[in-house]
Amino acid sequence: MSSRAYRGLAAVLAAVSSLAWLAACASQTPQAPAGLAGLPAKQILAEAVAAARAARTLHFDSTTRQGPASAIYSDDSATSAGRQVIRISGGGRATVLVVGKAAYIRGNAAALAGFFGLPGATAARLASRWIVMRPRDPGYQQIVAGVTTGSVLTEATPVGPLAKTEPTTVDGQSVIGVRGRVAASVGLPAGATDTVYIAATGRPLLVSCQEAAGNARLSVVFSRWGQAVHVAAPRHAVAFPAGSGSSSTA
Repeated sequence: MSSRAYRGLAAVLAAVSSLAWLAACASQTPQAPAGLAGLPAKQILAEAVAAARAARTLHFDSTTRQGPASAIYSDDSATSAGRQVIRISGGGRATVLVVGKAAYIRGNAAALAGFFGLPGATAARLASRWIVMRPRDPGYQQIVAGVTTGSVLTEATPVGPLAKTEPTTVDGQSVIGVRGRVAASVGLPAGATDTVYIAATGRPLLVSCQEAAGNARLSVVFSRWGQAVHVAAPRHAVAFPAGSGSSSTA
């Protein structure tokens, strides 16, 4: 899940047409208070964010769709590291690693050109090679967004006036939903909605997130809270090409 999931889909649509989007122990994570459903929406959300930050690591699977274009993400996130695998309609495949302040991307030519915005010849030359990005490189913030735990929570947490849904179930689990707007940092149009579903019993952890803006839809399922995440910097990475900019930043 990432702002890239939305910002890059316009590029994915173009690419489609030219080619035919927590190593802490469980005991350290707060338990859901009795009667979570009886709390105000703001407090329910605060309990969920606190539990997520205490857990420190997570896994999520997400799908973003906009018209015929789609991006599927699988992500293992920790506080200062993360691994994200991306499959893009039109054949694009890529992996993003975040290790400290460095981001590494590796993808096929379709992903490097259509999703990350590298010129065609450069994308072909660097296909299947690790490319390292630093904070000074254009598009860096969009590349790392939604990879580490903190950035995942920033993009998933609704803001503005909040309302809770009636108790329901998601994948057989009892949940309470909290609905609001998508955070402005995600880069969606005004009025984009965000609903998170939180476990109603046990630890008040996020179970699912649903975001919508126009004909774009993002669906996220969270799991593996508190499980160890190991990400290492790849060797022999090449520098991000000077003068290139990620299409997902547009």
